[in-house]
Amino acid sequence: MRAISRTLGLLALAITAVPSSASAAISAPAEQFVLTGPAYALRRCDLAIGSCGKDAFAVQLLDDGEADDEGRVHKRLSLPGMELQVVAPGNRPSAYFIQTLTISAPAWPLPYKLKIGSTRKLVEGKLGRPSSSTGRCSTYASGSRAARAEFCYASDKLSRLTWNRTPE
Repeated sequence: MRAISRTLGLLALAITAVPSSASAAISAPAEQFVLTGPAYALRRCDLAIGSCGKDAFAVQLLDDGEADDEGRVHKRLSLPGMELQVVAPGNRPSAYFIQTLTISAPAWPLPYKLKIGSTRKLVEGKLGRPSSSTGRCSTYASGSRAARAEFCYASDKLSRLTWNRTPE
């Protein structure tokens, strides 16, 4: 039992102690939130067919719909209170990579029972201290991947959450 406890303790230490190049390490729950939050928020959605439940995304092609130098097409998908910026390989338009997901309405589910309107105190109680804070926004940056979640507050309540991830 002591060996299992020690192993779990070392694993937890390894997860929480991965330093980010420009910011402080974040807690294991925050790391999990940053890395898996978009999948959780989009669990009712099917990006390949462009819908979320019964609602169809409004689709806007960026860069005039032209593929970039690597043959990728950039799109903006939106529904009330949700916006995604995705990249799709030109030869597989339904294989999306989510670059940015912004949630601004409480209708969209968030991990740890957080939602738009949650207090900063509740967010930090669930996720720990952010990597950085500037003005009304706090950022949790993943130490292991190029991903981050930015929480912006109005009157100390969550008003917008944006996940960003860059291709590896």
